[in-house]
Amino acid sequence: MGICTCASFTQPTIDGRCRISQIRYVGETCRGNEDCEYPGTCVNGVCACLEPQRKITREEFWIDPSLTIQCRPKEYNTCMCFILINRFNF
Repeated sequence: MGICTCASFTQPTIDGRCRISQIRYVGETCRGNEDCEYPGTCVNGVCACLEPQRKITREEFWIDPSLTIQCRPKEYNTCMCFILINRFNF
């Protein structure tokens, strides 16, 4: 079994994901909005999701780690995605 590592142009985050070196994920320090991965916003020096959004969970990240989106609507539910996929046979 292999070991997962970040690609050479990325670096690990504090929660086990990989990000481009110049971009900050929600929960990481920032100096301005241009530092934060969209739709994250720099609030008091930390990238954060603004209402009515919330930070994605580890489970949501690992569903598709190629997506860089950091925030989801508060009512977003991964179970609903699986129900819709199964209902429409995607």
